[in-house]
Amino acid sequence: MEPRLDTRLAVMQLTDSGRVMEVHYREGHELDVEGLLEVQQRRGELTAERCGMIAFFPPGTLGSLAVMEVDYFRATKAEEQLVALAIVSADTLGDALSSIYYRYSPQPFATRMFRDERDARTWLRDEMERAGV
Repeated sequence: MEPRLDTRLAVMQLTDSGRVMEVHYREGHELDVEGLLEVQQRRGELTAERCGMIAFFPPGTLGSLAVMEVDYFRATKAEEQLVALAIVSADTLGDALSSIYYRYSPQPFATRMFRDERDARTWLRDEMERAGV
């Protein structure tokens, strides 16, 4: 069984032989600054290795503008670990807010939004191969 941990807002798990960190945000929980920081701060508990990340946001989790004021990845030095980030969002509001967030908080690693999990995984795998991970 691959490593897994629970946070207040998400379940995090390593997959693909430790090459992919999956973050499944909990349905029915609106995201907040503390919870998003917790997810990023605890990445290293799963692995210290370079990896890709895929984050799944159910409908209704991305609704608060307050969460857009913090660059969670830069605050936790994600560029030292993450090669690429695929975001799978299930609603239009989540897509819009995420697009705005990454426009104002660009990351030093590839980041892309998806509606379809299969497309997200294919893109992430390609990005990881390009980076030699």
